This record gives sequence, C-alpha cells and structure tokens, in this order.
Amino acid sequence: LHNKNAYRKLRQVAANQHNPEAEHFFLRQEMACDAVLKGDWLSRWVIRLFGVVSSYGFSIGRPGGALLALWFVPSLFYAVLFKSGAVMPVWASYVSAYPEAWLTAMGFSFSNLFSFFGLSGRHFGDVWNDAPSWVHFLGGAQTVFGFIFLFFLGLGLRNRFRLK
Repeated sequence: LHNKNAYRKLRQVAANQHNPEAEHFFLRQEMACDAVLKGDWLSRWVIRLFGVVSSYGFSIGRPGGALLALWFVPSLFYAVLFKSGAVMPVWASYVSAYPEAWLTAMGFSFSNLFSFFGLSGRHFGDVWNDAPSWVHFLGGAQTVFGFIFLFFLGLGLRNRFRLK
C-alpha cells in the first residue's frame, strides 16, 4: 500500500511538471500495485489482463501483434476450408482450379477482423450463407477481439505520442 501511495504522488509530480511519459510510467506502477492489492479476484484478474494485453494502455506492439495473430491464425483455418471446396466465394468459381485459396482466406479473415468496414457482406456474403457454424463462431470472435485489440492499439498510440 505504501508503494501505491508513493507511485500516486510521483505521478502527480510528473503531471505538474508536464512530463507525460513519467506520469504514465508511475500510473503503470500504480496499476501493477492494484493488480496485487485489489479486494476481489475479478478486479485483480481484469487489471492483470489489461497489463498483459496492453501494458496498461502504453504498448503499441502487444495489441498490434495480437491483431496480426488474430488475422493470420484464423486465415489458416479458412484456407483449409476454401481449399477443400466445401465453401467457396462465387467469384472464385470463375478462376480455374482456385489456386489463391490462401489469399482469399486472408481477405476473409481481414473482413471478419474489421467488420465495421463492411467488406464481409459485400465480398464474402455467399461464404457466410454456406459456412458451417464454427466459421460463424470464429468470425464473431475475430470481430469482438479485433475491436478490443484495435482499441488498445489506439490507446497505446495516444498515450505514447501524447503531448501536453
């Protein structure tokens, strides 16, 4: 508890001196103390998860890497699905032997990850109609986690390049 109070006072001193990097450093230390000292297990778990995923809102690499992994790993599953021919976009049937299953899977994964762009319905609507339930579940999970990691990436960019 004494460390948390010390970090809070140091953070206030850094804020008064208009030093945002030091201020955020001491905020991260204060949050790490909260991850240990908070009363209930749920609060501690959420604070620790926030620290791991985004370094308490300061990291750019962690959420960026998570977004890349969330784009790349499901595209492997989608590529197998497209290569098997069980589900195929209508426009792909015009291409002989459908050699670009991997590129289509990466595009489908990107459209799920950033569904707010509206690419899924426009370019992959026929895939969604014929897709098995696990594709719907994986696509939904990509959308939810993609939004969360994109938020953490924006938060990290904001905190990293904040000027006072």
